[in-house]
Amino acid sequence: MSYHPHVHFIVPGIAYFKDCDAILFAQENFLLPVKALSVIFRAKFRDALQQEDKTLFDTIDQSVWKEDWVVHSENVGSGEAAFKYLANYVFRVAMSNNRILNMQDDKITFKYPDSVTNQWKMMTLDVSEFTP
Repeated sequence: MSYHPHVHFIVPGIAYFKDCDAILFAQENFLLPVKALSVIFRAKFRDALQQEDKTLFDTIDQSVWKEDWVVHSENVGSGEAAFKYLANYVFRVAMSNNRILNMQDDKITFKYPDSVTNQWKMMTLDVSEFTP
């Protein structure tokens, strides 16, 4: 439940070359050089954000641009399972009311599943942190 901005997207592992009417399929275990792509994506994102919204860009701690960004790429077959997984992000609320345990003195206590142990844990945040 900590701050963890990330983006998901699906890239078809196929290329069509119109000039020679050829189709090239990605290798089973390789689509993109993810280490290089991580560095390039961070730089492109930073530059685009700075150009598009300088005010927002200036509010971001500059250490963000020195952190390693991670691009993860994996073959998901036809993509059906990936679409079902991503649908959970798109078609649900961030947190249902039954996970909120207490609201008192400008603090909210809620439960969340620990991603490592899969056990339920509790966290208390100031309202300003809970609803940024």
